Amino acid sequence: MNYFSEFAEYLSNPLVLIGFSLLIFLLLFRSFIMRQIQKLRRDAGEKFIFRLLNYLTIIIVLLIISGFILEYLKINKDIPQINNEKEITDKTSSQFKFLPIENINQKIETLKFNNLSKDTIVLRFKSKEWNIDCKFKADSNLKLHDLKEKLINHFELRANLEPIQNDLNPTPIWNIHVNHIIIDNEAQSLKEVGIQKNDVITLSVIAEVIMIHTETKKEGIAFR
Repeated sequence: MNYFSEFAEYLSNPLVLIGFSLLIFLLLFRSFIMRQIQKLRRDAGEKFIFRLLNYLTIIIVLLIISGFILEYLKINKDIPQINNEKEITDKTSSQFKFLPIENINQKIETLKFNNLSKDTIVLRFKSKEWNIDCKFKADSNLKLHDLKEKLINHFELRANLEPIQNDLNPTPIWNIHVNHIIIDNEAQSLKEVGIQKNDVITLSVIAEVIMIHTETKKEGIAFR
């Protein structure tokens, strides 16, 4: 994983930018200021300027630290759910059980989308059932259906999904959600949906079961 790219996310905070700018300015001109001070008489005025420089350095450091803390809280906080008729909970279909994924940490580390353009966005994929919480970069023009299939295939979710009742032979139907809101039209791109930096992507699965009624002439009834 590119640790520098993760670190670079924190540099977007205004406090961090201001702090680094002041720090660079102070480092560039500190020697010049010190030489000018040495030309002054060693009195209270000189001591005041030295003290002012020290206080300024402390303020700059505090600005940078505060910026990092605020950006960390912003990036890592859980996005609240929105009251919407399409909102879902963490509950998924009771027709399946979720098997442990082998080498899950390696899969999390290697989640990567190819053919990225300059128009990329950092997103977060979470799955409570499989204990996944990771960040990745994706092209904003990527279709939601392609994003869903990429996540399913990369983590081998289909292979680690087992029906509870084998006799029913349920077919898994996968849905993709943005900030816990289901997206019906998966032909839309990330940009068209309005996905923003650090939005949360989740998947849910429901069961489609075919029931065969031998007492009637109907071949079957499909329901979820």
